[in-house]
Amino acid sequence: MSQRPKVTCDAALFRTANLNLAAYLVASNRLEFDHVEPHSKHSEFYFQDPNTDGPSIAAEFVTKDLKVSAKLLLEARSSLLNEVRREVGREGQ
Repeated sequence: MSQRPKVTCDAALFRTANLNLAAYLVASNRLEFDHVEPHSKHSEFYFQDPNTDGPSIAAEFVTKDLKVSAKLLLEARSSLLNEVRREVGREGQ
């Protein structure tokens, strides 16, 4: 997963604080992970979204029974949590 400096949200990025949605996006390859910004109570996950599909994918995630391998979903979730831990470690240095 790539590392980027913290910037204000650009129009080509989709942002979510929902870890399960972020894991779904990674596991399904619907949007490409860009970076994470950890915060004290939650983290925000950013995805490249040049076609602004993020909001409609998020709505589908909430309202439809989307199919993705449980193994891929768990791997994506673990990978995202590891990315958050790395970022928290960098901020503490």
